[in-house]
Amino acid sequence: MDINPAGSVFVMPAIASYVGGDIVADILATRLWRRRGNTLLVDIGTNGEIVLARDGEIHACAAAAGPCFEGASISSGMRAAAGAISEVRLSGGDFAVETVAGAPPVGFCGSGLIDAVAALLDSGLVDETGRLLPPDEIPPTVPSALAGRVRVGPDGKVEVALASGPSGDVTLTQGDIRELQNAKGSIAAGVEVLCRREGIRSSDLDRVLLAGAFGSYLRPSSARRIGLLPQLPLDRISSVGNAAGSGARMALLSSVERRRALSLKNRVRYTELSGAEDFRDAYMDAMFFP
Repeated sequence: MDINPAGSVFVMPAIASYVGGDIVADILATRLWRRRGNTLLVDIGTNGEIVLARDGEIHACAAAAGPCFEGASISSGMRAAAGAISEVRLSGGDFAVETVAGAPPVGFCGSGLIDAVAALLDSGLVDETGRLLPPDEIPPTVPSALAGRVRVGPDGKVEVALASGPSGDVTLTQGDIRELQNAKGSIAAGVEVLCRREGIRSSDLDRVLLAGAFGSYLRPSSARRIGLLPQLPLDRISSVGNAAGSGARMALLSSVERRRALSLKNRVRYTELSGAEDFRDAYMDAMFFP
């Protein structure tokens, strides 16, 4: 490291194998132990870290979501680079999309994927089981512009074209929707398990904080629509941005904050979800869309 040779390096402590120093920094920056009521902090990624603070008592777990939110394992998935569809809305009986840097659409990043499936649910093209309706089963109440976007692909499977770009249509397939169901089901189940073990319902949450880069761009209404987040009023859900970076700076600048960070390791209770029967049951329920 290109620093003063007399400089010190401080590593944030890890709470558990999959709840690491970034989550300790999140807790430090958001002052979860000082918050009254029930506060949920979620850092969504390949590994979704979930922290529940209840009147100062802190409980954490981690749910394996896979690479879906990074655009991997999605047929038209990509990272949030120029041309990635980052927002999808229903507008005038059709889909309206926005892309990173305003470039022509070439694929979906994570926030666009969540928006797209939320819009498909609202349009009636996807049902609560996650099934993408084939063209001959689309109800007549669906606007013709939307219905016309559903087709049978070259492989004989149903797909929906959300936008047209320089390389052709940007589509979502049934398999893509299933990938999202698996990912969101894992995180939603983790939230449910933590709430149950603290003796509350997800509807009892006073505040949901979305941490990390992905949480900053995630549209809460879409995350709630697909069941990734609890069915709470939107004014209870907010982004805290790069809280891990803020917590790291706090620890860098203050010995008091460093000692607090070290004490958090023993203050946070950790629940291992793998193999837990209540997590498996909650996961099966969370696979469905609201």
